[in-house]
Amino acid sequence: KTVKMNGKAWDQLTDAQKAVLIGKTFTFTVKGPTEIDYEETITATIKEDGTLSYDPAQQLDNLLVGTYTVTVTANATSNFTGSVTATFSITEADADERFDITLVENTYVYNATQQTPAITVKDGETVLVENKDYTVAFEQSERINVGTYNLTVTGKGNYTNTKNASYTITAKPLSDSDITIT
Repeated sequence: KTVKMNGKAWDQLTDAQKAVLIGKTFTFTVKGPTEIDYEETITATIKEDGTLSYDPAQQLDNLLVGTYTVTVTANATSNFTGSVTATFSITEADADERFDITLVENTYVYNATQQTPAITVKDGETVLVENKDYTVAFEQSERINVGTYNLTVTGKGNYTNTKNASYTITAKPLSDSDITIT
């Protein structure tokens, strides 16, 4: 897995400074805000494009919205000594850009009962959890008759903003109905 260093900071380094860092291995300790109680230590090597390459077993996962402290400590074999501390922030992702909403059914046939589709919300390949990552609200409280029905998925926790979806209830053909003429 790779993580890109702050592009502006990397771009401000001279080629000579970059050459000194490329291929060197450092220990990165990431600490989260107090309310998150997160700490992860990884060993990473700086690549030519400014990305940090590290073993996927050392994933920086479960990072939540907040401000983190990173301490980079030189390894004994890196020709560097000491450590440097910096902070970075993770902000909410935009639901409208990130959410992929899938409705179990996009079209229903009128059946005289409330029809509400089950939905799945993903961010990339990750299936998100309702009431943790998002909430769902239906524009119409009754979803029984023929028409188009709208729903809004609102980001929560690590997500902000909304994304909309809709589904349709179509008329039931008379040929599918039990009609008795007496």
